Amino acid sequence: MSALPAFDTHAYVKRLRAVGFNEAQAEAQAELQSEVLSSLVTEKLSTKEDITELRNSTKHDMLELRNEVKNDISELRNEVKNDISELRNEVKNDISELRHELKNDIAALKSETHQEIIHIMGKFNQLNWMIGFLLTGVVTILFKLFLHS
Repeated sequence: MSALPAFDTHAYVKRLRAVGFNEAQAEAQAELQSEVLSSLVTEKLSTKEDITELRNSTKHDMLELRNEVKNDISELRNEVKNDISELRNEVKNDISELRHELKNDIAALKSETHQEIIHIMGKFNQLNWMIGFLLTGVVTILFKLFLHS
């Protein structure tokens, strides 16, 4: 702080003397008042230089904070992109595995169904032969009954 406000101790002493203070009291009071004002100015009040320094410091801190936030956002963006990429790959792999499992299941089901159809058709053929032999027997018996009578 470069400039202290002027305190006219001589005028202060004259005023105190005018209201009844003696010379020693007025001098002591003026000296004490000067110290209080000087202390107040040097310890409590801010100067234009102080405010300018604070403003510059604050600007600097804000710029640093801005850069830190930009870097944090950039890092977060990259992390999110990586996470999304990993998730995409995992989902693709899961879909591929599921597709493969479904193809295998469908192939197994087709095979089982085909075997069951063959089995059922074999039963139908067997039944067809049995019915055929049965009809042949019935027709033979009917012919014998009607022809030998």
